Amino acid sequence: AWQCTAGKEFAWNLLSLLTTTGMLFLEVSLLAFLLQGNQYSGLEALMRTLIISGIIVCFDFFLK
Repeated sequence: AWQCTAGKEFAWNLLSLLTTTGMLFLEVSLLAFLLQGNQYSGLEALMRTLIISGIIVCFDFFLK
């Protein structure tokens, strides 16, 4: 039922890619947020975190 059958390789590969990308986004977001310290307000820190994470995840996505 959960095994990759002959006609579903693309779906499983896409699911795997999206899951891996999501985990990388969360990890990079956490590190980027922690490295900012108390220098910025909440909204500014959130925007910087999302921008940094988005750039790294897009770069990784295109490499794969």
